[in-house]
Amino acid sequence: MGYEAKGEYKFLPEWALFGSLAYAHGANDVTNAPLDSVDPWTGITGIRYRGLNGWGGELRAKFVFEKDRISASTVYKVPGHMTFDALASYEIAPAMTINVGVFNILNQSYFNAADVAGFAANNTNLDLFRASGRSVASNLTLRW
Repeated sequence: MGYEAKGEYKFLPEWALFGSLAYAHGANDVTNAPLDSVDPWTGITGIRYRGLNGWGGELRAKFVFEKDRISASTVYKVPGHMTFDALASYEIAPAMTINVGVFNILNQSYFNAADVAGFAANNTNLDLFRASGRSVASNLTLRW
């Protein structure tokens, strides 16, 4: 079971505030224990620019709450975290857009709950599953 809500408010023709909130709840059908692979509360908020001249951009923050529903007290309880991203795009032609993004700008150290689902809290290899630090990515989108 889960819920998701999202919205956007355009305060100027090219500018908008946006946000989303997601919640998922899962339990084992036999034992009724929480599923460790289900993500905790997650929210995203930001500001977006969509210009008429082909340029676009977005600054966003992602909030992930502590994973407090775990199957056993010995399972690693993933702490909450917050990351910031910046994205830019330029529409070269009606069917071609170039995109670039800087993700986790502040180089936050964190775990994704699904990546360490069911791991013991004292697992000595836990650090091998940390999410990526700051990264840059780009792509070219073709539409036909």
